[in-house]
Amino acid sequence: DSLLSFITVNRLAYSKDRKFLYIYADLTRLIDRESLLRMERAVTEQFLSDTGITAQMILHFSLPDTYTLSAIVDEYRDSLVDELAERNPLYKSFLKKSVFRVEEEKDLIIEMEDNPLVRLREKDWKAHFQEIFRNRFDYDIHVMMAYTGAYEPKLIRNHPDTVTAVLQTDSSTDAERPPFDEDVRKDDAAEAAAAAEDGQDAAPKKEAPKKETPKKEDGKKGFTRASGKLNAGSGKGPGTVRTSKVSRNADDPNLIYGRNFDDEIKSISSYGVNEEGTMAVKGCIIATDVREMRNGERSIFTFAMTDYTDSIQVKLFVANEDVETLTGKLKKGQWIRLKGLAQYDTYDKEVSIRNVQGITMTDPDDTRRRMDNALEKRVELHCHSKFSEKDGLADLKGLLDTARGWGHKAMALTDHGYLYGFPEAYHYLRDRKISDFKVIYGVEGYLVDDTKQTIVRPENRALNDTCVVFDLETTGLSPVNDRIIEIGAVKIENGQVIDRFSSFVDPGRPIPFRIENLTGISDAMVKGAGTIEEILPRFRAFIGDAFLVAHNAEFDVSFLSQNLKQCGIPFEPFSYADTLGIAHAFLRHLKNYTLDTVAKELNVVLENHHRAVDDAECCAMIFLKFIRRFREQDITLLKDAQAFIKPTPEEIKKMHSHHVIILVKNETGRVNLYKTVSDSLLTYYGGRPSRPRIPKSLLQERREGLIIGSACSMGELFNAVLEGQTAEEIERIVSFYDFLEVQPIGNNQYLYHDNKFDIRTPQDLQALNRKIVELGEYYHKPVCATGDVHFIDPEDSIYRTILQAGSGYKESEETPLYFRTTDEMLEEFSYLGAEKAYEIVVKNTNMIAD
Repeated sequence: DSLLSFITVNRLAYSKDRKFLYIYADLTRLIDRESLLRMERAVTEQFLSDTGITAQMILHFSLPDTYTLSAIVDEYRDSLVDELAERNPLYKSFLKKSVFRVEEEKDLIIEMEDNPLVRLREKDWKAHFQEIFRNRFDYDIHVMMAYTGAYEPKLIRNHPDTVTAVLQTDSSTDAERPPFDEDVRKDDAAEAAAAAEDGQDAAPKKEAPKKETPKKEDGKKGFTRASGKLNAGSGKGPGTVRTSKVSRNADDPNLIYGRNFDDEIKSISSYGVNEEGTMAVKGCIIATDVREMRNGERSIFTFAMTDYTDSIQVKLFVANEDVETLTGKLKKGQWIRLKGLAQYDTYDKEVSIRNVQGITMTDPDDTRRRMDNALEKRVELHCHSKFSEKDGLADLKGLLDTARGWGHKAMALTDHGYLYGFPEAYHYLRDRKISDFKVIYGVEGYLVDDTKQTIVRPENRALNDTCVVFDLETTGLSPVNDRIIEIGAVKIENGQVIDRFSSFVDPGRPIPFRIENLTGISDAMVKGAGTIEEILPRFRAFIGDAFLVAHNAEFDVSFLSQNLKQCGIPFEPFSYADTLGIAHAFLRHLKNYTLDTVAKELNVVLENHHRAVDDAECCAMIFLKFIRRFREQDITLLKDAQAFIKPTPEEIKKMHSHHVIILVKNETGRVNLYKTVSDSLLTYYGGRPSRPRIPKSLLQERREGLIIGSACSMGELFNAVLEGQTAEEIERIVSFYDFLEVQPIGNNQYLYHDNKFDIRTPQDLQALNRKIVELGEYYHKPVCATGDVHFIDPEDSIYRTILQAGSGYKESEETPLYFRTTDEMLEEFSYLGAEKAYEIVVKNTNMIAD
């Protein structure tokens, strides 16, 4: 409904087939693609549900002058990517990591990794973007593509839109490949006939062999072939005569099936997605299955093989007496070389290999096996096993074997919330009498900051002293990067409202639609209102010597302090009280403590929520009611009120948690960790989602013998940097940790999809890591590069993606949380320079391990 006030419909038109109703409209606000699609669905459901017609909106944006081309590209970039992805999902994978750059307000430059598919579509993409900006925004722009990096082939197999001719590393055609042996075709024609008995097509129907007329032989029913390959009798007489393709050749013990071959071995992915023809490949068998056919004398032996570039299924139609031999040789984990004919299987609806010429055993492909060849090895300090339920995939023994096999001297075990892996890790070392490798026992806990004060710098102020209850509306969450757009305040003295302050602020940039939708404040409303440099001195004078009050006061005070600094206005750190924390103390029964919920509980009127002056007025009335409750407790001073407000375990269960890494240094630390985890499970378990929460005060109390790290992007430090918190808040957070963590940018690529933050490119993620490294330098805290390991090899990421999708994650894309070698990690952080990369990857991780 909020969008409709910005829309003017110009005309309506049906498509020729009357399946679509086109709505041509002007829009005075810039909205994202997702909002547009929601609007189309709403129109379709409300007005066209019984017609079979779908609404489709053709928009033209008439935007304020503040929307320069740069501003439009910054805000509309994700919508452009999503729109192309609707045409072909592959496009999104190329575009989501690209950099959109505007030069001279007329040239749009798109930087992305080089890829043949991108180059193939370059002309179409340029035309597409130019058409969008011309028709929707009245901008006649020039689009240029800039490519970075060398192309490495990567194939999404069986994707219907994959352009196989472009993605193939081998450009040869079927005609250029060696012809398939004719006698093998004849043999497989016999198999096709056998498969037909079981309701399957072993080959396309166009190649189906002619049925041979059954001939009686020695009173037995069956097929007799001149080749002697097969005589499947009824089983009532003497043994039948047949020649099996299952090898029993003692001279070549590696030959399993058919005959040997010397064709060039190629990767499975080098053959097209739906390509038919001869394949000669090498791979590992990952699954097998045997099913007897209805004739009772033959079976379908199926197995899947992979070479870790792609996988394919293979079918063999064999006599029952050969099944045991094949089962013993073609088993899971066996590496083989195989030559066969790939064809579309009408039964399984995919391309598979069914006409096989030969299969031989071979050695495992060690070329893909990663080894850590660095002279100085790193130590992994952040690692999850299968004991991290529905998240970690790696077997603990496999992790430890890998670390030891690479020559690492230690590895930290940090499963989520629990210590289930400790006994297994202990026995791994003890039972094998391993003395040259250390398991660092630890946990990735769920930290709740119960140390944040509800009343800050209370000094000797009384609750009844003059205070200013205020609220700010802003363009986003970051005090550093976002702007104030409205200030509302109420001054209270001796329990009475004596003055008010209300003003819009022109942010000098477009207000994002989601903020306009939330607050009701538009660009037109703030235009000409005065800049922050003009408004803020007046508000500072309004505050005077009063203490401040706000709901979720840390947010508002951080914006106020940051803007005072930027404007060069002198001020002392404010004393302030937070009605959110006070509400926790007096209204413990509430499920949440939002301003409107608290107002409703206390019968305070709130007419226009998320408008600064109304929220401030409401908060002032709430604070006055809390003052009366404090008086009932004989509390009249702010410092006494602070002592009264201490979160209970029930409140801690409801508080937001961040990840934290806790490592055991010695026996004292081991006992302290056991006690802390026990309390997190018995006393503080709960909330949404239910987790074993660890209060920061409790962890501080039991800190002896523990080493505490700032964890991943779910840690409070990364979040503070991401949100652009003030220097004071970041200093408070950093001071708690023994070491700071940074992780490969691929770990945090999910942020590309989070519209709350302006994270769109790898460079944006690198900048966040750089900031944490700089904080380490400034506050003299060691920074460690950790992998947040959830599985061992890169290709295993797909399994975690499936787990996440099954757990309801909206963005369940593959994340490279694999166990990296030292060289891989050094390369990952090469953008910091060789010296700094070595420091955080090798030097500091070994120091923590020691």
